[in-house]
Amino acid sequence: MKLNLMDVEHFVQRKKIKPVTSSKYHTGSSRNELDKNGLFSEEIFGRLGSRERKTNYGYVDLKLEFIHPEAYRILTSINTDLTKLILGKQNYIFDNNNNLVQDENGNSGIFYFIQNIDNINWDEIKTEKPKHVQFIKNNRDKILINKLILLPAGYRDIQITNTGKQFIQYGEINKTYSTIINQTSMLSSNPELFDEDLVGSLFKSIQRNLITVNLWLKSKMKGKYGMIRGGMLKKSVDYSARLVIVPDNKLDMGYMGLPWQVCMKLFEPFFIHYTLKKDRDNMLKAVIQKFLGLEEDIDINDIKKFVKKVNEIPRDIDNMTVNILKETMEKVTEGKVVIYKRDPVENRDSYISNYIKVDDTGFVAKLNSYDLCKNGGDFDGDTVAVFSLLTDESQEQAKQKMNVLHSKGAWRLGGNYDKSAFELTQDAAIAIYTATVQ
Repeated sequence: MKLNLMDVEHFVQRKKIKPVTSSKYHTGSSRNELDKNGLFSEEIFGRLGSRERKTNYGYVDLKLEFIHPEAYRILTSINTDLTKLILGKQNYIFDNNNNLVQDENGNSGIFYFIQNIDNINWDEIKTEKPKHVQFIKNNRDKILINKLILLPAGYRDIQITNTGKQFIQYGEINKTYSTIINQTSMLSSNPELFDEDLVGSLFKSIQRNLITVNLWLKSKMKGKYGMIRGGMLKKSVDYSARLVIVPDNKLDMGYMGLPWQVCMKLFEPFFIHYTLKKDRDNMLKAVIQKFLGLEEDIDINDIKKFVKKVNEIPRDIDNMTVNILKETMEKVTEGKVVIYKRDPVENRDSYISNYIKVDDTGFVAKLNSYDLCKNGGDFDGDTVAVFSLLTDESQEQAKQKMNVLHSKGAWRLGGNYDKSAFELTQDAAIAIYTATVQ
């Protein structure tokens, strides 16, 4: 079989995972402070909104050994006797060759199976699925678990609406986690104190809940909206902007004037990298910490939040901060181009690449009037969609094939290579006159 069981103990030690011991979400009656030992603990899973929040796991100490949920599915499919033993539907004893034999005076159930798992003669067991038996033999050290790994809190977190109301993502999994924590708190880590009459049903319930958690995780991973296709593989970020175009006859052809805050959004990955890796005097970090009111060191999520907020209120940013951010974006965008288009797109020539001039203020894209000949626009409220290019290869292609400073083809019409795309229209003539008049 291709399935591999995770070595839970090794995973906990390697990742230095901390235990979750409380099923409470908040501390006492306060809804403003998360329980430090609970399912949403910031001490265990990381600060709310931080990157660590989606990478830090937790675990629950199960006190006793239980069957790994994936192994449970395999064990109950090997043969009828083993299934009846685990499900508690028939009593069994072990004969002299360690084979299962039905006997009314024998025992049954998950706990009995776990106690005698090493007594089972796996080589002689009758089955139509020998690969399943071989899998159990190969993974004997992983079949039983005494810890449950908890999904990082960032995937099932508490969210606060604009009205202050709290809700929890994937509430069902958190409820199951809470139930398991409460149930295991009633168990003893000493198996000799296990009393079938007193805690037998509790033990079975915990095993069922472990299987429920496993089934939930598998259901959330598969499908179009699962964690893999719906999260890791989906297009979740679009580095683009739509801006009204205005004339700037001081701009050279092949350049576009863009506001500093728009440049930050278009080239957000580069801004994040510059802040974390190249901000040697920590000036940017200090600006972001002050703006967000943070005392601790910032991370990627803090920078993203900062970029989002300054794009919402750029006019409220003080001049010193604007100058710092503008100078940063000039360094980040140096030698880079963006591509823009004006709808409707008619052919490949509708996409044009321009170098970037970072502007101090505004919510518009500035173009030389002569550039309008190519896209057929004018300055009566027309808008363009602007896209950033994030790889060296795409940057080079955009320069060589779509920018008038590098490409001869950019000067010609797509449908007629004998005709220039730039004509001396009235707007262009006015622009030339304005730029050259003494």
